[in-house]
Amino acid sequence: MKLLNKLLELLPASASGATAPQIGAAPANRLSTRRPQRMRGGYVSWPSRPGLAPCECQIKDVSAQGARVHMPNAPTDNALWAAGASLYFVSEGHEVPCKIAWRDGAMIGLNFVGRPQPPTRVYG
Repeated sequence: MKLLNKLLELLPASASGATAPQIGAAPANRLSTRRPQRMRGGYVSWPSRPGLAPCECQIKDVSAQGARVHMPNAPTDNALWAAGASLYFVSEGHEVPCKIAWRDGAMIGLNFVGRPQPPTRVYG
């Protein structure tokens, strides 16, 4: 980052006489630079138990490897989670097979074990 700041100092200043912004420097009005977080709605279902209704969840964070979801009404049966689950993204209209990575109350970490696919069932 120091190298980038040094390179920015070497660039000519704008016509208004303002200096180049410093990379990593805190903005004067930090609240104006934050983007609102967009939480996604979703459902978790269990392919090993097709008769069990999908549970609604809020998808908090998503990465290429998995997602963090909030499920206040999540089943506590460990055998159910061990068999695998599917996370359905309402906004995208697809589901991803996954396994549970961790659990802390209503927050659950899911690891994706497959690619996104068309839904295998009807979601709420």
